[in-house]
Amino acid sequence: MIEESMYHKIKSCQNLNLSVRETARQLAISPTTVQKFRKMSLKDYTEYKSNIFRRNSILESYKELLSLWIKEYPRIRTTKLHRKFQKKYPDIVISERAFSNYINKLKEAIKPRCRRYFTPVTYEPGVQIQVDPGEQKVLLTTGEKIKVYFVAFKISYSRMVYAHFQLRPYNTNDFIQAHEACFNYFRCLPKQLVYDQTKLVVIREKYREVWLNKLFEQFLNKHNLNYYICEGYDPQTKGLVERHVREVKEDFLYGDKFSGLSEIEMRSKDWFEMVNNREHSTTLEIPTEVFKAEKDLMRTYIPNNRVLRKVDKQGIISWKGNKYSVPYIYQKKEVLVEELNSKLLIIDSLTLAQVASHSVKYGKSKPTINQAHYIDYSEKLETLKDDVLELLKGYQNYDVFVTRILKENTSHPREQLRAIRRLYNEYNRLDWNFVINQSLAFSQLRASKVENVLEALTKQLKINDYIQNNQSNNNTSSSKLARDLSDYDRMVKK
Repeated sequence: MIEESMYHKIKSCQNLNLSVRETARQLAISPTTVQKFRKMSLKDYTEYKSNIFRRNSILESYKELLSLWIKEYPRIRTTKLHRKFQKKYPDIVISERAFSNYINKLKEAIKPRCRRYFTPVTYEPGVQIQVDPGEQKVLLTTGEKIKVYFVAFKISYSRMVYAHFQLRPYNTNDFIQAHEACFNYFRCLPKQLVYDQTKLVVIREKYREVWLNKLFEQFLNKHNLNYYICEGYDPQTKGLVERHVREVKEDFLYGDKFSGLSEIEMRSKDWFEMVNNREHSTTLEIPTEVFKAEKDLMRTYIPNNRVLRKVDKQGIISWKGNKYSVPYIYQKKEVLVEELNSKLLIIDSLTLAQVASHSVKYGKSKPTINQAHYIDYSEKLETLKDDVLELLKGYQNYDVFVTRILKENTSHPREQLRAIRRLYNEYNRLDWNFVINQSLAFSQLRASKVENVLEALTKQLKINDYIQNNQSNNNTSSSKLARDLSDYDRMVKK
């Protein structure tokens, strides 16, 4: 919040017919602040000031908690801190701007910061996308830290943003793939791309003469794209995307835990949606609304030989009259499909990464199903193993039983362990000492065979119960059905 003396200085400059930009330059404040307070009457300013004090007094009660968060995550953005605060205290209503003003003062009290001033830059609609790579260490839910690499994209005029993520440093092919994913997200192509002097784009620069990476130059020519390479130590030329890189690091990746790359990619979609649909602090407009008109000035992007297909609730798509499975996480979503060399490639519509492939079937044939598409790989094998060992702990040879299940089913160990866990929960009243010992007699141990043992044992117990009931009613001393478990033991060993 500006002081009352500064408010009157802004009004004085307005009375002298100074422009917003000239006022901001003379008073060393941002044009956005000038524009905001020029519109306020003295009465409005007084009310605004009293509201700020009231809001600040509300937050003062939580100063210790907020200071703790800031010290724990010193680079966290105020927008994300505001979301965390509102989630923890949903009954406290405070605007993002008021919260931001308080947090900025709190940060300055903890650690003063230096401000930098840059001359404002204007952009034409439909012309430019700024591009910049980045990296950030991310905390996993397991407690491990990994480094995530990303390429950030920002449309200069509308301020629409996107980012592509992976777990290894980018090579030129990866960098190109990230661009394709970006164009697919925006569904359009700019006239110009802006880069710094990264080796992924520029091999050498001398006297402002640029030698491009040949592979990347072919990509630019393929889409008929122009480029601009920034001079060294020139952050202002692509300052928009550098700001976006900070947002990806500090507002999206930092201060949260992820299970892995797949969760980062999935959660990034919601984050892009949130950022692109909130009012931008400089333009005071919503990027998606501005982009609707800007998009008409840009060329439409269509991936080569790829078409969109809607995945049904069973994880199936249709292609030339036949059905094919896709990984379960794409159920009821859209994927890109491309036929190449008698192979049907299934491609993530956002990241453009290939997620599955099938041999193309001709004529009317049965659905092509890959059972691996229905396996949840998010649960770690070691976790599953520990769960099953804990369930069977106390039974004879339980550890040998689990070890053999894993050793003799290397192609699908997760499904085998999940099956054993389900069977135990379903048949936990049976004698599992007997079940385990009978199962270990098989030459190859599988969950299906364990299930056969359980079903046969259940059936035998029902028969024994039936015989006992009949004996008590009819005083029958023997029957062809009367068998003890030794007969069953010989049966399962055949």
